[in-house]
Amino acid sequence: MNNKLFLLLTLIIVILVSAGGYFWWQKGIAGKKIVGSSVPNILFLTNPVTEFSGKVDKISDNSIFIAGKYSITPPPTPPNAPTNIPGSVITVQPLPPSKVFTYKVNIQPYTIINRPDSPVKYLIKKITPTPTPKLTIKDIKAGQMITVSTVSDLRTLKKEEFDAYSVKLPPIINTIT
Repeated sequence: MNNKLFLLLTLIIVILVSAGGYFWWQKGIAGKKIVGSSVPNILFLTNPVTEFSGKVDKISDNSIFIAGKYSITPPPTPPNAPTNIPGSVITVQPLPPSKVFTYKVNIQPYTIINRPDSPVKYLIKKITPTPTPKLTIKDIKAGQMITVSTVSDLRTLKKEEFDAYSVKLPPIINTIT
């Protein structure tokens, strides 16, 4: 009888200590890590993000500020096209929550700024295209849509600033009408 009581008390103490340790870990140490996380936008940036597309807001010295919109999930696609049947009500699915991210992108000496070539097809004679000149931050204009690539993952940033590895400008489109 004495051994059974001792084993029961030991089992109760082990369970209480384990439960207390578990809750202390969740609320104390692990809870502080989650609250002070360096990934505040993890719901919006769920996959590794090394390329960011957006609109140039401002250019200052060797930095550009880019704003891009991300949503939690892609917008839903309707299973079939809605029809305008008299007397029917067309329901539109709500868009998923979205957020505009603004990043300060630092242009370093190693940053490659390029623009896709827009070759012109000549019918009569063959003309060799001239090589594109090396582009600089002066070729970037406010209001342009650009894509910036980086080596690091944007989800792990401690602040909204990173160094650009490459910047892709929109192509120049020439049309004759």
